[in-house]
Amino acid sequence: MKKIFIVLLIGIIPFLSFAQKKSKKDKSIFPVKNSSDSYEFIVIKGFTSIDSDVVESTNASRAKITFDLVGSKTAENIAEMNFKTLAHAVNSAAKEGWEFINSDVVLLNEKLYHFYYMKKKINL
Repeated sequence: MKKIFIVLLIGIIPFLSFAQKKSKKDKSIFPVKNSSDSYEFIVIKGFTSIDSDVVESTNASRAKITFDLVGSKTAENIAEMNFKTLAHAVNSAAKEGWEFINSDVVLLNEKLYHFYYMKKKINL
């Protein structure tokens, strides 16, 4: 019985291998876009201090916010505005059509630096 079973398996294996042909479809995980989209980028940088003396002062209510426009001319009106919080700055940029990409928080010299990276599609 074992010999018959082994002979049948050896005889069926070539037929089973033909059923596993590779398809010619493109099954790439990341599809390639053929687009000529251009983007502008800005970096919103703000810092707050974790020192107790700075927090108790009256000037601590306003965050120190700067805009790195990276050659962008469409974001100049946002950079001229005064913001009390980083969230207000990010929300104002989003209303102007800027899309949030990423954020980082870095601790340097007892100050928390917040970086918000945003992009905007430009029409050519």
